[in-house]
Amino acid sequence: MKRIKDLAVFVVDDNPLTRSVYQQCLSRLGCEIVHSFDNGQSCLDALANTPADLVLVDYLMEPMNGLELTKKIRRMTPQCYVVMISSQSDLQVAVNAIKYGAFDYITKGKSENDQIAGVLQKMLFALNLVKRGRPRKLNISAAEATMISLPPSLR
Repeated sequence: MKRIKDLAVFVVDDNPLTRSVYQQCLSRLGCEIVHSFDNGQSCLDALANTPADLVLVDYLMEPMNGLELTKKIRRMTPQCYVVMISSQSDLQVAVNAIKYGAFDYITKGKSENDQIAGVLQKMLFALNLVKRGRPRKLNISAAEATMISLPPSLR
């Protein structure tokens, strides 16, 4: 059974202060393996050698934005959970993030620490269901799954 302390988490954000805040949040939540990156390519380079369970990805980055990075991560390591974090509260941005493989979408400035804690709990629940071989027991449609993973402000 996976626990929060066992998760390998990558944080990708071009803002050093934001990366630091997320690292501190993850540490307070019990994550012991946290790596941070200032761009998508350095994250992809690290993923080639170091497995990650969860990658928190900023939406607005240069030269590779969060959607592009999400697609590449999902192709490279389909078992990895990707969570998009953005200041965009536009529903279409959230839908696109989910469409391209994000597990969840977090809106910056709206109790991100609580949202990250919630994502970790959902992810652990999903990982442990898969580990027990029981994901088929979830009887929800794709649309319901998308709505569950969207933050309340975007539902």
